[in-house]
Amino acid sequence: MIVCFSGTGNTLFCAHKLSDILGDEIMSLSRHMPDAPQDIHIRLKDTDRRIIWMFPVYSWGIPPAIHEIMKKATIESAADTVHWMVATCGDDSGLTAGCWRKTMRKRGFMTAAAFCIQMPNTYTFMKGFDVDSTETETDKIVNSESRISMIARHIADNAKVPDDSIPGRYAWIKTVIVRPLFNRFLTSPKPFHASGSCTGCGLCANSCPMENISMCKDRHPAWSNRCMMCLRCYHICPAHAVQYGRKTIDKGQYRRLMDTIRQS
Repeated sequence: MIVCFSGTGNTLFCAHKLSDILGDEIMSLSRHMPDAPQDIHIRLKDTDRRIIWMFPVYSWGIPPAIHEIMKKATIESAADTVHWMVATCGDDSGLTAGCWRKTMRKRGFMTAAAFCIQMPNTYTFMKGFDVDSTETETDKIVNSESRISMIARHIADNAKVPDDSIPGRYAWIKTVIVRPLFNRFLTSPKPFHASGSCTGCGLCANSCPMENISMCKDRHPAWSNRCMMCLRCYHICPAHAVQYGRKTIDKGQYRRLMDTIRQS
């Protein structure tokens, strides 16, 4: 089984490709995010012997909401079930693989390899961060195909291979030092607002995996405090009206794979 969360389509795109090769069923966590982590139930078929955890890397680590699910969800599987990690990242993943292994080990699960797939950048909420150029975006998606095929071969063979998670430079500093500061000070939903170009279509509210957005009487969206900073509302807005303070002014949107989210 592939247990997958995708904010803007990158991870779900990879999950579908992996599923097509391996035949594994996809369980989309987007449908379960408003639930308490301990109420989420992952049940494998009697013949299944693997769980593939798929998620986007957020600030060089596992998205906190997904991490809580990993720690607390009810998982019904055979004792010899093997867990794999296949994450997506814009450039590198830091020590994400190690964090995932530690979490699995605390639950007594057997782990195989952890992989990462470079996909188009979607983070735009800080100075210096923006979406990739169209050329880079296309190259990453095209290049992902061969990497997904390689990962699928290893999983199908239950191969004992080393992690290939693209940790990048200064991985320890990014995950251990920068990440906690980022999560504490730079993930508030308060700066979210809709600009004057908002048409009141409600797509942001209807698409939010955390059910964190409501439409006011004036047909403009309002954000509550359950945001996981997946940026789906920002990228899915057809009027480019969703903004994050002044940090997203003149920034781009990533809509290449958004159809996979709408269809999930």
